[in-house]
Amino acid sequence: MNSQGRLFSRVKLKLLENNQGTDRTLLVDVEEKMSRDLHIESGWGSYEMIRLKGGFTDRNLFGMGRIFRAEGTGSLVGRYGLLGLTDPWLYDGTITGDTSLFYRFREEPSFTMEEAGSTLLFSKKLSRSVTGSLGYSYSRKDITQLDSELGPLSDTDNYILALSKIQFTGDTRNDFFSPTSGYRWHTSFELADSLLGGTLEFYRLTWGFRYFFPLGDTLTLGTRYQSGIILPSGSESTIPVGERFFNGGESSVRGFRESRLGPRDADGNPYGGTAYNIFNIELRKKIRQNVSTSVFFDLGNVAPNSTLADGTSPLTLGRTALIEATFQDYLRDMRPSYGVGFQYLTPIGPARLDFAFNPKVQGDDNSFLIHFSIGMAF
Repeated sequence: MNSQGRLFSRVKLKLLENNQGTDRTLLVDVEEKMSRDLHIESGWGSYEMIRLKGGFTDRNLFGMGRIFRAEGTGSLVGRYGLLGLTDPWLYDGTITGDTSLFYRFREEPSFTMEEAGSTLLFSKKLSRSVTGSLGYSYSRKDITQLDSELGPLSDTDNYILALSKIQFTGDTRNDFFSPTSGYRWHTSFELADSLLGGTLEFYRLTWGFRYFFPLGDTLTLGTRYQSGIILPSGSESTIPVGERFFNGGESSVRGFRESRLGPRDADGNPYGGTAYNIFNIELRKKIRQNVSTSVFFDLGNVAPNSTLADGTSPLTLGRTALIEATFQDYLRDMRPSYGVGFQYLTPIGPARLDFAFNPKVQGDDNSFLIHFSIGMAF
């Protein structure tokens, strides 16, 4: 149990001399960390525009070492709020338990989503760098302002989502904001089922890794691969638009606007898919202490990406045909982009300016985009 790292900034032990007998006195001198903080942060994204985040954290609630947090974020296209309680002392500190209540509202390019729910998560350190987690989530989702062309592609506009999740992560990066060595990998499996209390049934698998290679004192090669598959189960024939994968934007394939890489309807609105891939490679060079530059190449897709001869999507054909089309198109229609970027390290993460080019413009795609945001692309 690492109580020093969680609650104390300093722990000093001193064994006192005792001339009266064999018993000796151990003097423990501790200095407690600041347990409460109030924070306000701001940021920027090419799709969300201005972002504001604020919160309060108490890391020693009622003097029992539990962690309470209240946080909220807002932008021009969404808002999010959360109340959470973490107990790091379950089973003598070997397991961390976390429960939360949340609310989320977001305007996507093709629809608007509102969600409210709760989560329960248990995590355990399996090794120095690997953590395993097991969780349950229950929420209600309402999909509104769905584009008329997408109506036949989504068999429900509101539903209760109850799912169980198992996840493993490994992380050896030397820096959270701007790593120059190490790796991070993750894999998770989610099951949504009516037996868990929901009205929607599916399987979802996501995985990925990031690896950073130091090429000298000021040069780093960063790589990332990320993928996911979601498939209907039980009585479901398709996947609602609120659960599908979308691709493109400031932190995925940067030559595309937010969510606009992949199949779209006749009006140019993205309708997502049941699988996706993202490949990134980026060469980063530090110019000064807080200033760096980069060149990057991105590649990605959304599947199924084929349109049938009669103009319909495989998303409308039923579960068997959808699953077949998902695996058939899984690595097809990869769309590239490339560009250059500049980063300035701030206390809340790198401020990033990326200039991205799309060499294979289709439809209303942009051939050139500028992204400004807080945080590295990966």
